[in-house]
Amino acid sequence: MSFMPFVASWLFLWGILSIFLWNVWSLTLFTIVVCVLLMCCFTEVVVSGRRYLSSFVIFVFSEALIFVTLVLSVCWFNCAEMSKLGPWFGWPMLGTALLLSSSVTAATFHHSMGVAEGFTWLKVTIALGVLFVFLQYVECRDCRVNLVDSAYYSASICLVGLHFLHVIIGLAALFYVLKFFEQTVTSYHPGLVVWYWHFVDYVWILVYFAVYIA
Repeated sequence: MSFMPFVASWLFLWGILSIFLWNVWSLTLFTIVVCVLLMCCFTEVVVSGRRYLSSFVIFVFSEALIFVTLVLSVCWFNCAEMSKLGPWFGWPMLGTALLLSSSVTAATFHHSMGVAEGFTWLKVTIALGVLFVFLQYVECRDCRVNLVDSAYYSASICLVGLHFLHVIIGLAALFYVLKFFEQTVTSYHPGLVVWYWHFVDYVWILVYFAVYIA
């Protein structure tokens, strides 16, 4: 029996406590440990050559359940007296356009894999993702509410923040593909990264409607 589920459960508890107690040192150490474990797991998979598509499907499904839970929390605590995190137009709408455009460019890269021009579309996808991250930073900087104002704001900020974290992870994976697969392209890992990026893009549509429109 693998010990990784036990390690993952303890890490999840550690991360939640670090966030809510806002212990910066504990949160930093938690991030370092998670990155090291992810690097070790990924290296083991690459060296062993064992690839299970079902594992990726289970991972995406579990992530989807987390997002659905937060979306339902936002909808449950939403009421007419509560103002939104921001207007539905402006930065959120521009961010939606950027992510949907990046989904198109990522699909173009996926279908043109092995062609010299294909990585140009990958670079465009990364650029659009970086622009989205910048827009999210500007929005968070100008946000006038925080986690402790109400349950609705807490759920909304957690939902947007969780998606922001997934965008960062997706960008790191895209950078990895650009760095290590530009010379010798294999279809397996870039394909998973592109599918993950599509997942992040489409989840944002759900987040956008739940937080800024509903």
